[in-house]
Amino acid sequence: MDRLIAAAAWNEPQSLEQALLVAESQAGNIDWTAIDEWVIREGISGDKEVIEFYKRIGRSCP
Repeated sequence: MDRLIAAAAWNEPQSLEQALLVAESQAGNIDWTAIDEWVIREGISGDKEVIEFYKRIGRSCP
């Protein structure tokens, strides 16, 4: 989650790529409900980097 928030907070493409790599390598171990709730709680569901993250992993952005 730290790479995803870095991507959102600093509009940092490298952090987005790192978040995607982690999500892909840990796909079976991710609690997506917890991630979705965290995104909503942080107020970043409308951030372009977060939207791109969800799009590229094939999930709907909360």
